[in-house]
Amino acid sequence: MLKQEQEKKLKVLIVDDDQSTLKLLSSQLKSEGYEPIVVSSAIEGLEKLGEQSVAYDCVLLDQNMPEMTGVEMSQIMQKHKRYETLPFIMLTGQNSKDYYKDALGAGVLNYLQKPVDKATLITTIDAAIKQSFKQKKVLEVLKQNKAAFALLHKAEFKIQTHQQAQMIAGFITEAMPNKDQVLVGLTELFYNAIEHGLLGLDIVEKNDLQSKDTLHTYAEKQFKKAMYKDRFVSVIYEHSSKGYKIVIEDSGEGFDWKPYLSLDPAHQQTRSRRGIATANHYSFDRLLYNAKGNKVTAYIFNSTDIEW
Repeated sequence: MLKQEQEKKLKVLIVDDDQSTLKLLSSQLKSEGYEPIVVSSAIEGLEKLGEQSVAYDCVLLDQNMPEMTGVEMSQIMQKHKRYETLPFIMLTGQNSKDYYKDALGAGVLNYLQKPVDKATLITTIDAAIKQSFKQKKVLEVLKQNKAAFALLHKAEFKIQTHQQAQMIAGFITEAMPNKDQVLVGLTELFYNAIEHGLLGLDIVEKNDLQSKDTLHTYAEKQFKKAMYKDRFVSVIYEHSSKGYKIVIEDSGEGFDWKPYLSLDPAHQQTRSRRGIATANHYSFDRLLYNAKGNKVTAYIFNSTDIEW
């Protein structure tokens, strides 16, 4: 369970029409210090989320339910400002690219294939809630300056740490349409440039650090060393009548980005593998990498007819 939240129990709403699954998930979450609230249909789930007296930290929901699917429930909740940072984690037995594309469009960024083991369940919930906390903090600060951000037409930034990435991603997206949607993908692209580009971490190393919840701390320590202290990610932001353009470039050796652009169900359990696909299919209208893979340009068009 998240260390910074041990003083209060985190509330996780579990929505599934299978009673045995509800009992199992509830038991697993209770054993880790969470407070699970269980309902057996999406309709009941919407009613629970509509209660103003209760604030949930995460929603764990089944995709295949009789009255309403998990994706349909998520689509309804995404329309409410109150839940703009509430993480939804989908439990599914489906394994198709079309399903994951539909789920992304509904704002579901985390998926777990049934049956799911307890360790994977807790790790995924922890990571989703932690990201939600960070997003809330950034948005709270930036909401005060939205009018000023709308006047920004071009800017260049140099970032190095995850904290800087979160701050600049929030700054850039504040005045954008669908800012929460863009914020998710932009943050993933920044993280990818820092972790793989500046630090040279491979997938195995990154996953190991994430599992131990030490990735950000590790990065901060590395950037204090002579070998890494002068490495930065360059970010160029442009806003015009055509739309938005963000160029992200790191000083690393690059990587083979092609397999990660598409929604591959095999990658959905791992954030490091699904981040680029999320940015490509959920956050931006177009994502273009250079051949080397150390530079990516993200576009949001005001019109689908525009060529930048």
